[in-house]
Amino acid sequence: MPVLQQEPVKSTSSPSLSLTSTVLQPFELVSATAQGFNPSDTVGVYLDSANGYELGALFCDGTGTCAGSLFVPYQGVSQGNHTLLAIGSNNLQAQLAVRFIAGIKVRDAAYGTQGGPGTPLQLIGGAFQANETVQVYWPVPALAESSRAHQPRTARERSRSPSMPRLGSLQVTITSTLSAPGRNRPH
Repeated sequence: MPVLQQEPVKSTSSPSLSLTSTVLQPFELVSATAQGFNPSDTVGVYLDSANGYELGALFCDGTGTCAGSLFVPYQGVSQGNHTLLAIGSNNLQAQLAVRFIAGIKVRDAAYGTQGGPGTPLQLIGGAFQANETVQVYWPVPALAESSRAHQPRTARERSRSPSMPRLGSLQVTITSTLSAPGRNRPH
């Protein structure tokens, strides 16, 4: 008796893509789902075109419902409106309009995201406009503020916003991938 092989059932609905949020910031890991793709397919999700930055892949179940996580890049992306393009292995496609906003991540250079006083920190940012001024505000620890509560405050301290730093210091190293005009010319 011959064995019949059954072909997987192909989706008949138009593919769709959805995210937990359509406002994206660099370094985010965003949950994504899609429907209408072929069963057991792997769907790539790209920024602005099929040749764009790949944010990740979604894995589909036997019904063509897909899920996965997408990493929002911090390099090569400007803030503003973009399109995510989800493409299955059989070229089924879905699009989703998203908006990128600028963002900064703080890492301590030695341990990832934690460290004590004196630990060097690294600020990494992305999706900023060319020549944009970026201001970084460092929060004041509640304990340090409460220990100063009994001390008289100067006029300058009173005029500061509560979010402005009053203790500590910050050093930022900026590395440019471009040379400054008039620099690095052969002599």
